[in-house]
Amino acid sequence: MALVLAGGFIAGAINIIVRMLVSGGILGIILGIVIFAFGQVFNIFLSVLSAYVHTSRLMYVEFFSKFYEGGGKAFKKFRV
Repeated sequence: MALVLAGGFIAGAINIIVRMLVSGGILGIILGIVIFAFGQVFNIFLSVLSAYVHTSRLMYVEFFSKFYEGGGKAFKKFRV
């Protein structure tokens, strides 16, 4: 739910910025379109990335302890 709220607030902030730019004439409209497109694509990218990261994290937390068999050498520090 926190990720959905964060994405919604980012989208809302981008929309507010674009709304302020559009009132500035033709240059503001062009710049607003560019910022809107880039901002919303970036927001979608963050959502996709967070879905991947959280899925990977859950798989690690849930399944790593069930199939991992410890072994190897213990870590020894170079210095105290």
